[in-house]
Amino acid sequence: MNQVDVSNKWKARFTLIEKAGGTKLTKLNQLSFTEKFTIIFSIWGLLFGPIYYLYLGLWRKAISYTLFLAVFIFVFSLFLIMWADVDKATLRMFLNGGQTGFSVLFSVLASIDYYKKVVVGDKGWW
Repeated sequence: MNQVDVSNKWKARFTLIEKAGGTKLTKLNQLSFTEKFTIIFSIWGLLFGPIYYLYLGLWRKAISYTLFLAVFIFVFSLFLIMWADVDKATLRMFLNGGQTGFSVLFSVLASIDYYKKVVVGDKGWW
């Protein structure tokens, strides 16, 4: 882990990911709550989402996640408008929930995706 050119914060996080079983996190239950939280939650990913991914150099995943979530929210919104006959307040609530889910996705996946890029050498899906 010392040969990886990242900050000490990321080295500690990568060590925890390895302790948890690598990218699959098969041994995650063996870690303490704070160790799990360190791996699973990224405040910068929550607040800035795709911008944080671009900062980390994960532009492929930033584009992919953003497009996937935008299409999902759009299609599901159309479904709600056309077939479920929802009012504007319910639709607005769904869209706000979609935005929150969008932020949480980036927050949860940021550490693992950056680990895959730096340690494993995985550049993304294409």
